Amino acid sequence: MRRRAPERRLLAEATLIVAIARAALSIVPYGLLRRARRPVLRLVAKLPPASGSAESLVAAVRAAARHVPGASCLTQAIALHLLLERRRIGSHLVVGVARHDGRFRAHAWVDRDGEVLLGGDIGRYNALLRLGRSAR
Repeated sequence: MRRRAPERRLLAEATLIVAIARAALSIVPYGLLRRARRPVLRLVAKLPPASGSAESLVAAVRAAARHVPGASCLTQAIALHLLLERRRIGSHLVVGVARHDGRFRAHAWVDRDGEVLLGGDIGRYNALLRLGRSAR
């Protein structure tokens, strides 16, 4: 099925951001990456004007993640959060942990006004880190 030009641009942007987030996470500690958010946004701002709803961004990140090896929940959450921030759509990137089968599990997700946009069922996770701002 062929996509229209705006959908192709959105998918290309999402793929670029997912790939950058994946590469960055593999070579840079997350704390440093978090501080590098502004330069990444400046780089992305040089792309053509951004559009797209939160729902279309979620779909684009999920599609892009299928083509970027190792695109973990943290990679996808970072990418979506950056894409939303670029469009001035308030959201929070959340990192949480849970104990499952005697082991700690970590998970990342993105929420907006209490609604999980990306990350699935987070019921058993306790949020440790919450970054971002609320929707306007």
